[in-house]
Amino acid sequence: MFHKISDDEFCDIIHDMLEDSLKREPDLQIKLETKFNKSFPMIKQRYKRVTKKTLKTKHDEIRFNYAKEELKKLCCFEVMTELGFRYESNFSKWFRKHKGINPSEYQAQIKQNELVV
Repeated sequence: MFHKISDDEFCDIIHDMLEDSLKREPDLQIKLETKFNKSFPMIKQRYKRVTKKTLKTKHDEIRFNYAKEELKKLCCFEVMTELGFRYESNFSKWFRKHKGINPSEYQAQIKQNELVV
């Protein structure tokens, strides 16, 4: 299956699996290996060759977009829990790495923009 599918189909399958796995699942690697019947390093290599991004980068992108959407309607703790973070400090640090501000500041900006609009 690995070599029989196009690069676009391959990436679509990967993206679907990453979206289904919002938490950092240790068995994601096993799921990918089972799906493609190839080793994880081979899967990562093909993905990076096709997209110019690592699987980790794409997974973080998907998780971050999910976090931004959920922070519009849920509290930080609920979003943090959904994404599999155990400590608020780790979630805040991860969010700040991607957005430049912490999650509560992001929520305050969202609320402020809603009042202005």
